[in-house]
Amino acid sequence: MNEAHSNKLHAAFDAFLKPEKLSNGIVRVAQGAQFSRIGAVAGWFIMMFLLLIAIVLIVQGMFPLSIPIFLICFLMIVYIMDYRGIEVHPTKGKIRSYKSFLGAHFGDWYFLENFNRLIIYEDTLLQSRILNSGSTYATSRSFDTNRFYVLYMISDDGDQLIKLYEDESVTKVKIAGANFSSVSELELVEQIIKRKPDIVR
Repeated sequence: MNEAHSNKLHAAFDAFLKPEKLSNGIVRVAQGAQFSRIGAVAGWFIMMFLLLIAIVLIVQGMFPLSIPIFLICFLMIVYIMDYRGIEVHPTKGKIRSYKSFLGAHFGDWYFLENFNRLIIYEDTLLQSRILNSGSTYATSRSFDTNRFYVLYMISDDGDQLIKLYEDESVTKVKIAGANFSSVSELELVEQIIKRKPDIVR
C-alpha cells in the first residue's frame, strides 16, 4: 500500500468530510438517508396505506392486530430511507461505500491506493406532472426537471465509485472537488459527465 497516498486521503477526509472515529479503528462518514431504493415511491404509498389500516384497527379496539402492521411499516421506512455512507479502515488501507439496515453495514472493501481521481456526475431526475386533459403542452413539458451534481472518488479502472459530496449547485460541487483535490492530491477531472435521466412517474 502507498502509505503517503493513504495519508493524504485521510487528511482530506478529516478536513472536509468530518468523519466519526469508531472504537474498532474504522473511520465513518455518515451521508444520511438517500431515498434512492428501487420502488421507493411505490413503497411509500403502500406503507401509508398499511398505516391507515393499522389506525382503523386501533380505533375498532383491535390493537394486537395492528402491531405486526406497524412492524412492517417500520421495516419499510428503514428500506425506503436507504441510509448510506463511507467507511475507511486505516490499518488495512481500505475503503468502502456502505449501506445501513437496522444498524448493520454492508458493502465491499477496496484498497485506497486504487483511487487516484475525482470526477463529477450530473444526475437528472424527471418527475412526471399531471396535465389537464385539455392541455396543449408537448409531452416533453409534462415533466419537472430536478438536476443535481455528485462528486465521486473513482478507481483507476473506473469500476468503483465512492460518493463524497452532492448538491444542486454545480459551483459548490466544483469547489468541494477542488478543495478535496488540493489536500488529497487526487486529480480532479474537469469534464462533468451527464448520466441518463431517471424518470419518476
